[in-house]
Amino acid sequence: MNAKDSLSPTTRRLAQIAPAPGARVVVRDAEWVVRRVDMTSGGDYQLTCTGISEVVRDRQAVFLSQLERIEVLEPANTALVADRSPG
Repeated sequence: MNAKDSLSPTTRRLAQIAPAPGARVVVRDAEWVVRRVDMTSGGDYQLTCTGISEVVRDRQAVFLSQLERIEVLEPANTALVADRSPG
């Protein structure tokens, strides 16, 4: 079994259809916003991202779809919650 066989359907689909710049993805348990997408010579994708989770906020990173588990967050599945913080 190769590495791609153990990936989720969303991650496998990424090898065929890359997320658009502006999409939010989860890689290595952190949330990122995609800034740039380039195709590699092997037909996979290189995602240039900026971190938005607390631990990686404002950090730049490059992920290869061939090596990483990349989960694209679907906007339709987002639940809005009221901000209950004071002020």
